[in-house]
Amino acid sequence: MNHEEVVERELVTFSLEQAARAAQLALAGTIVVGFIASLGVGPVMAGAWVTLTLAVLLGRNHVLFLATARLSASAELKPARRALSLSSLALALVLGALPTMTFARIDTELRFLLALFFCCWCAAGMSSLGIVPRLYAGYLLLVLGGLVIGWLSALHAQALPIGIGIALYGLVLHVFSRGFAKRIADGIAIRTENTELVRKLSAANAAKTNFIMAASHDLRQPLHAIAMLGGVLARATDPADIDQARSALTSALNGLHGLFSAILDLSRLDSGNVRLHPAPVAMHDLVARLDLEYRALCLENGRRWECQSEQAWAYTDPVLLERVLRNLLDNAVKHAGQGNVRLSLTAGPVIALCVSDTGPGIPFEEQSRVFEEFYRGADAAASGGLGLGLSIVKRLTDLLGFALEVGFTHPHERTGASFFIGMPSMSDTALI
Repeated sequence: MNHEEVVERELVTFSLEQAARAAQLALAGTIVVGFIASLGVGPVMAGAWVTLTLAVLLGRNHVLFLATARLSASAELKPARRALSLSSLALALVLGALPTMTFARIDTELRFLLALFFCCWCAAGMSSLGIVPRLYAGYLLLVLGGLVIGWLSALHAQALPIGIGIALYGLVLHVFSRGFAKRIADGIAIRTENTELVRKLSAANAAKTNFIMAASHDLRQPLHAIAMLGGVLARATDPADIDQARSALTSALNGLHGLFSAILDLSRLDSGNVRLHPAPVAMHDLVARLDLEYRALCLENGRRWECQSEQAWAYTDPVLLERVLRNLLDNAVKHAGQGNVRLSLTAGPVIALCVSDTGPGIPFEEQSRVFEEFYRGADAAASGGLGLGLSIVKRLTDLLGFALEVGFTHPHERTGASFFIGMPSMSDTALI
């Protein structure tokens, strides 16, 4: 659910809650208005109106309660909006019916008193219905329209000026409701943004803590090995032992260098210090160059290499794009076991690049986490990976604006890892 949908949902929920709260005041107001009306039209007619109004209010409250409960369990907003609109307009119709039917039969003082109560009722309705200006406009039209009709039907000498005054009052309320609705919407939007920001900050702090813990663990291993091998070299006298210790020391230093390089790369990407230098890129030439290099690497490691390419051009940063592909290919070679590694390029409005292998694959429940720093599944941990390569790939594709998806090479067997990159193709006119 995006930010706009969350704000809209909060607005509808707030409207339902405010309308439900206003029902208690409306119940008391109905009894007061009914008592005043009974002084002019008698208790029977006033009592009938009070009974009908109370029934509508109670029914409306029940409908709003059900709509709020359903809204909390469903993402669908239309039923809640419909319940609020229909119940509010039904209430307005009943309220506006009283002056329409009674003003011709009561004296002027009672008319003014009832008109005052209904005008106050409409003003109070802004707290619940003003959040939805169109609905509030319909509510005002029915209630205040009933007042205007009542004054005109009474044939009072000042009926027309009073009716115009009531209409202008309704217009002012409607104008104020638009500003009120905007302020409420802005407040809810700010609150939603703050909530999301707090959630992201909490997640970032947790990720930072996990990152530091994992980095410190991975840094200790080569440092401990270097210290131990230094002691071995200091004591060793056999040339074979010295050569073996030197080889192990070189391997530990290379691992330490690779870890520091990856951490620095992540730091540069997160800090926004990596700048794009886009240019037209012949994708088929890039794939052909990688084909030559990784074909030889796979043959050397006893793996089968496959490559399929089509003519395609893209406008992107060639250095960062090549780095993304190399990271994915290195990952595929590392985890393919004795299986196949494949690179494919499919041309079209969206260029599709796919790097896949026929290794054990990434379990479905882990696919959403493989781009986290230092996250390593069982296969990755066994192969000695750092868990940073795919994190760098994710950041680079986000920076380049490319789609990145992970899945299975063989979905039915759920084996093999397949990484898909989608990027826009350059049009033919852009190449001229």
